[in-house]
Amino acid sequence: VWSRDLRGPEIAVAAISSALFALLHAGNLLSGQSVLATVFQLVYTFGFGVRMYLAMRVTGTIIAPILLHASHTTR
Repeated sequence: VWSRDLRGPEIAVAAISSALFALLHAGNLLSGQSVLATVFQLVYTFGFGVRMYLAMRVTGTIIAPILLHASHTTR
């Protein structure tokens, strides 16, 4: 059983959820985006995923990362 007091599992959860968030943006390759631009985007979105995870942990609600993402989307 994982406890909130254990740092290792929490770091793993943050890393896995951020990696999944980043991989969701890999589909941009299919729309003609270059490989280099996609790699940069994946690294950036991984970091952004970590920030969204931290926002959720600090506030205790999913609303914070939703608003963070909505305020950051640039299309």
